[in-house]
Amino acid sequence: MNPNSAPPPLTSLPSFKDAPQSPLTPGTPGTPGTLRNLNPFSSKVTAVLSTSFADAEFSDALSLLDARRLVNTPDTRRQLRLDLQKELIDSNGDIISQFGKVAEVGYKILILP
Repeated sequence: MNPNSAPPPLTSLPSFKDAPQSPLTPGTPGTPGTLRNLNPFSSKVTAVLSTSFADAEFSDALSLLDARRLVNTPDTRRQLRLDLQKELIDSNGDIISQFGKVAEVGYKILILP
């Protein structure tokens, strides 16, 4: 082929049906941006790995977990979830109690004038 000559014109577009298939998603072309995982573990790993460690909330969560010095076992994970839910309920109860005190003061202010 002569280096100064133009390439021959494209007469038809390539078809995706001839593209290699991904082992993770049968029946779809092997494009990394559209892969769906077949098992829950790999989707969890993908979600964690795709999270930016520069994200303040994510790094704070990792710091809090590290401060608890936990061992990764099913019982520990279950207990961690229960402990976090209890802490959240207690915190929400404190907030509701504080709002109740504010409401009492507001009610007294409205009644007394």
